[in-house]
Amino acid sequence: MAIDVESIIIDALLSLMEDEGVPLARVTVKQIMQASGVSRQTFYNHFLDKNDLVCHIYDKRVIGEFDSGEPTSDRGPGDPHLPGYLPVLLALDVRPYDP
Repeated sequence: MAIDVESIIIDALLSLMEDEGVPLARVTVKQIMQASGVSRQTFYNHFLDKNDLVCHIYDKRVIGEFDSGEPTSDRGPGDPHLPGYLPVLLALDVRPYDP
């Protein structure tokens, strides 16, 4: 069974933002590396930079969830926390489309 390194890195970023309250603008790659336990080289093998990681979260977790109709996070309906990707969207100031 292969290790899903991208998910480990994503979860580390989301944990820094949700659990530790670090704003996205202040999160560093070094903090993500420490939280995830991956090396700098491993991080950059998967993502160009922190912004690429955020785009990946948006593409895979947010859009993926809407496309499939199924939640892509491990959080259940009774979980009192925000969905894992919501802090990222709030930090990016993403707003729903309103024509």
